[in-house]
Amino acid sequence: MEPVGDTTGWYIWAGEYSDADDFFVPLHTAHVDEWDPKIKKYLGLAPGWRFLIAEDLRMCGLTNSY
Repeated sequence: MEPVGDTTGWYIWAGEYSDADDFFVPLHTAHVDEWDPKIKKYLGLAPGWRFLIAEDLRMCGLTNSY
């Protein structure tokens, strides 16, 4: 997603996705290392990219949705 205002454009979740209005909670990039340091290196990807980190490393990957 394109960055809007003071956001990065990233939406990050862990576990099962939900359509609930409060599913995504703001996380300042200063706190990314506290939440999960593995994701930091992916946040520089251009808009349209997404990534998956799984316990089973055979399932990890990058995709571009454009």
